Amino acid sequence: MKLSPALGAAALALTGTMALAAPAQADVHAQAVGRSDVCTHGVCGSGTFTWGAYSLSRGSLSVKDTGCDAQRVAIRLAVKHTDGTWEYGARRWNDSGCHGGYRAWYNLSWNDSKKIAGFRVIGYKFSSFTLRASYTGNYVDNPRT
Repeated sequence: MKLSPALGAAALALTGTMALAAPAQADVHAQAVGRSDVCTHGVCGSGTFTWGAYSLSRGSLSVKDTGCDAQRVAIRLAVKHTDGTWEYGARRWNDSGCHGGYRAWYNLSWNDSKKIAGFRVIGYKFSSFTLRASYTGNYVDNPRT
């Protein structure tokens, strides 16, 4: 859109940000990234992905044990489709205990035949191989659908 010099000056005087607002908004949309976190007694983790309408890319998941109770922890991605159905990724395990820190996985992706409405992560506590607790992270809406 082309503004006359007088109209452009008036817009700049009103907003004070005319020159910066449009490029900043375009950059945010072009590199839209979503992050879900789950952190509670026993397990703490996150998932970060770049949005596509049918995909999540350049993703990472991480999880650590915060309970120091000799229980295993895991994290997984939960993807919601625009039709309301959910799909779940594989659990990613951290067996290093509370002193081992975060375990992370990088360059993850999710490709789908359905449009992706959003995602969240789910954190798990296990005693040996028995599930003791699961915790859901915050839900993140996909700005591309």
